[in-house]
Amino acid sequence: MKKTTPRWASYDLICMIKYHLKQSPIHLVKKHVKGHQDDHKKFKDLDEWSQANVLADQLAKAKLRLGNTVDTDCILAGQNWMLRCNRKLITGDVECLLRNNLHEEPMRKRWCMQFGIPENEVSAVDWDTFKRVYKANPEWKKGWFAKHNARIRPVKYNLARRKHDDDLPCPCCRALETTDHTFICDDAKIEEAFIANIADLESHLRATNSKAISDSILETCKSIRYNREHTLDDDWDEELASTVSNQILLGQQAFIGGLWPKKWLNLQSEYFSRTRSRKNHRRFGWQRQSSTRKHYFIKCGRSKTQHYTKTKTVR
Repeated sequence: MKKTTPRWASYDLICMIKYHLKQSPIHLVKKHVKGHQDDHKKFKDLDEWSQANVLADQLAKAKLRLGNTVDTDCILAGQNWMLRCNRKLITGDVECLLRNNLHEEPMRKRWCMQFGIPENEVSAVDWDTFKRVYKANPEWKKGWFAKHNARIRPVKYNLARRKHDDDLPCPCCRALETTDHTFICDDAKIEEAFIANIADLESHLRATNSKAISDSILETCKSIRYNREHTLDDDWDEELASTVSNQILLGQQAFIGGLWPKKWLNLQSEYFSRTRSRKNHRRFGWQRQSSTRKHYFIKCGRSKTQHYTKTKTVR
């Protein structure tokens, strides 16, 4: 076995396992079992080792969803030194986690200020999903979203402020082109791009969520684009309707930026548990897909429309 170092993600657990292996009088033979084999095979077709791995994974996730706190003051045999930062226990990948914990709170406050989220709503935001979706993007898309969230993309309003352009109106609809306007522009070509991207998002949602959750997410997208209240039926699930309303209240900046209320994830987890779905490990998928569709709509749809407008003008 390789020598463990504090850079490993589960440094504390691996050190304890190695300690107990060394102390045990029993000769143990190591066996590597590949994880998540149930993604590609039916559970009944797996061998007993793989089935045990799947069950252990499911039980661990079920325990985490309960939100129970762990007694970190308990000293276990073979346990290494413990390092805390901002009241959080650093258990591995020390350098990376120290940086994250030192800067996490200031960055969270900055995002709240950027998105206009009041203090009483901060705890309701799913920050874990926000980070995971952001990390899943390629570097070029991270840069795009960072510029979009900071309101520094090269829209007409910003170009005029930088004295690169003196024409403020949107080239598609002639309204003042700000960063927010790129999502709500009512030009026919922009609307066509929005419908196409909503259709792609709908296909993904139908395959990974219940119809009620899918329709609620799609209604959220439409309500924010058309700047209106949601049009869900009066007999719609009360918790889902409340979650849609909360998302709309957070505003367009938070929606495009990728900040979602925790209720979305809770509702999806309940659905997966109820249907005993094996897609629970993909529970961040629709947030990532939604982020991708919004990016393509704003960036690609706007670029194509501007090109179409300029070509038409030249002719």
